[in-house]
Amino acid sequence: MRANKIALRATALMLMAGSLAANAASVTYDFTGTVTNTIGSYSSIANGTLVTGTFTIDYDNALPAYSFGTIGSTNWAAQENSGSVYGTAPSSAYVFSSTAQVGALSYATQAPGTYYSQSYAASEASGTQLSLVEAQNVSAPQGVGSDIYILNTAGAYTSQGLPVLGPGSYGDFYSDNGSGTNELYYSINSITAVPLPAAAWLMLCGLGGLGALARKTRAA
Repeated sequence: MRANKIALRATALMLMAGSLAANAASVTYDFTGTVTNTIGSYSSIANGTLVTGTFTIDYDNALPAYSFGTIGSTNWAAQENSGSVYGTAPSSAYVFSSTAQVGALSYATQAPGTYYSQSYAASEASGTQLSLVEAQNVSAPQGVGSDIYILNTAGAYTSQGLPVLGPGSYGDFYSDNGSGTNELYYSINSITAVPLPAAAWLMLCGLGGLGALARKTRAA
């Protein structure tokens, strides 16, 4: 009986770990690109300037009321909308967030706010483009945010439900301080998944060892 309980616990933990990997509970990617257009206060940054940064997608932060479809299919959306605009409590985290470094200029997603919070990952009905879009919190009708559009012309997705990068993919970040919109657009030249931290690999190995121990105990 005890061996069966150990085996069940080990199986449950391994299934949880597998589910996190399959659903990309929290997957971060590094990207590089080059500036293609600027507006407003970013206009002093020259086209062709190197852009580096990250974007993170966490499907577990999506709210069912604003989401639909199956991730990785041709028509789906994983989205969270919260804050007083929607009459709900602020979300604790985004579905999509990003950072960018352009010379001395740094951009990073702010924490969700009480007034307005929205972020989502979605695929167009054609299935050829996945848009990872993040809108930051705002404390007034003006706000800041970022977008990434990944063209997926081959229709291929990774095991995390994210597209294979295609030519023409691009991103931007923006701000609106009430006196005008400031935007910076850049092409996306490469995207690389950030490896799991060593601690995560140790945990997965430990789960595997626990399962092996349970099988050995049951066999005995």
